[in-house]
Amino acid sequence: MALKKMELDIINPNCAGIDIGSKSQYVAVGQALEDVKEFGVYAEDLTAICLHLKAYGIKSVAMENTGNYWQNLNVELEKHGMEVTLCNGKFTKHAKGSNRLKIALCHAVNAIGNLKDTHLSDFFRKITYRKDRATAVSATARKLAVIIWNMISKRVPYNPPIAYLFLDQKRKLKLVSQIKKNIVKFDKKPDDVEFCNSLNLSSNC
Repeated sequence: MALKKMELDIINPNCAGIDIGSKSQYVAVGQALEDVKEFGVYAEDLTAICLHLKAYGIKSVAMENTGNYWQNLNVELEKHGMEVTLCNGKFTKHAKGSNRLKIALCHAVNAIGNLKDTHLSDFFRKITYRKDRATAVSATARKLAVIIWNMISKRVPYNPPIAYLFLDQKRKLKLVSQIKKNIVKFDKKPDDVEFCNSLNLSSNC
């Protein structure tokens, strides 16, 4: 049996919603997937958002006051004659997502946290190390949701970036770099001190 699509009653047809982020802004002029468009966060992107909204006859916009990211966009929207309503994320998060989806994502993240040497598991452990597991679950679930959204909306496969480096790994790499400089300083070669074999970095020597 086909699932019934749920839609909200349209109260203001000339209103749009914007999801504010540090790297992307998602602008929804309707409730269908094709009504949502992703923009960047630079000055030219903010202008493009305003022109996009005006092309759809949008006169008022609702968005979360997330950090400081909303401020420049708010100025640009008002400059283009838009009426802006700022919303507290604490009151809107329960409405711009499904509880079942949230639970499913959190279960998936708990499984991801037990994996080794993957982009998401490294991200999960990095947040856990800096803050706590609950924060890591929330942050990784949001990242997973964005990944799934981009795969569905853009129809592109997921290509994970280079894995995160923990602080101890960064310290080791810094130490390796310093040792290499000292080797050059004393006119030695890595093989002379078995540098590559001892650090298992033969491909980088």
